[in-house]
Amino acid sequence: MEPVFLQLSFGFLKSWPALQTALPLILTLLLVDMFDNIGTLIGVTKRAGYLDQDGNLPRAGRALVADSTATLLSALFGTSTVVSYIESASASRPGGARA
Repeated sequence: MEPVFLQLSFGFLKSWPALQTALPLILTLLLVDMFDNIGTLIGVTKRAGYLDQDGNLPRAGRALVADSTATLLSALFGTSTVVSYIESASASRPGGARA
């Protein structure tokens, strides 16, 4: 793990032109990851029957914090991001992929 563990580089923050280039990329990745995880969370919990009568997911914030923590830790360990996948919906009901 030594070659990649905690080998983060923030040198681009010192240069304004580099920061101008990096900031839109960082925000794009943040928004893509956030909306992907929200969509997956709602899809899987709806299929599993965890939404309340108004269609809201109780304690959704806790699930999103867990997912974001896993994403952060995977980056620190130098691995690909650990995120929830929509394929989890197939295991959320007895019988697998049957509707």
